[in-house]
Amino acid sequence: MTNLSDHQLLDLYPKLSSDFFAVSADILAPKLLGKILVKLEAAGVLAGQITEVEAYTGFNDPADHGYRGRSQRNQSLFLEAGHLYVHRIHRYHCLDIVSDTEGFPGSVLIRSMEPFVGIETMQTRRGKSDLAALLTGPGKICQAFAIDTTFDGASICQSNSQIFLLDTPDIPDSKITRSPRIGISVAKDKLLRYYLSNSRFLSR
Repeated sequence: MTNLSDHQLLDLYPKLSSDFFAVSADILAPKLLGKILVKLEAAGVLAGQITEVEAYTGFNDPADHGYRGRSQRNQSLFLEAGHLYVHRIHRYHCLDIVSDTEGFPGSVLIRSMEPFVGIETMQTRRGKSDLAALLTGPGKICQAFAIDTTFDGASICQSNSQIFLLDTPDIPDSKITRSPRIGISVAKDKLLRYYLSNSRFLSR
């Protein structure tokens, strides 16, 4: 699939609609594996296949940014499903997709992807050429795709959305592994990290 042109990729798969995202984060997370994240830019198309995610399940999850309620910083988490929540951890931006229903702060963090289209642009922005390390981490993805907080609260389900997901065939459960989430200090026992079992495009 890495040999597809941007036009072939966009013609091959339909965009995901808001209904797809309107489920709890722990249900949405494994369903996102294998889907293709696309960003349209003036210079062309960037795209990668999602290989690793983490679910954050709202008010019952102390690691969720909305656990203690709405604030100016996390208000995008409370939008309806299919919006972006872009936030900073230290000096890195991270990209979540909002799940559940409006007013409930569930989301799925995109942790790692396999690059498909626009690879040279991604390599330039990252200052790295190794494909296996190009998008293997939330901060790396945002750097390669030039995603920052200006995209916080953007919809990925409208006809004019600059960032959206393509609906590729579902990944069988037998090819998905669950584990605890990475780099959190609370709720560390929850098995809410999901990844493609045999992928080499995973965060470390």
